[in-house]
Amino acid sequence: MDYYYILLLVIAAFLSIKGEKKTNRKKLFIWIYIVLIGVALMYNFGESIGQMIYKISNT
Repeated sequence: MDYYYILLLVIAAFLSIKGEKKTNRKKLFIWIYIVLIGVALMYNFGESIGQMIYKISNT
């Protein structure tokens, strides 16, 4: 997973929040996108840390 996916999530979050007038739905969208971006970042960092550990253990 690249950072392009995270960038697309940020753009989608901005566009969906920008057009929303109800504050409850806006807060819900914000929390949904925060969780999605957090999961994507954790996956990306976990994958890179796993690759570093694999390289260290195989040398």
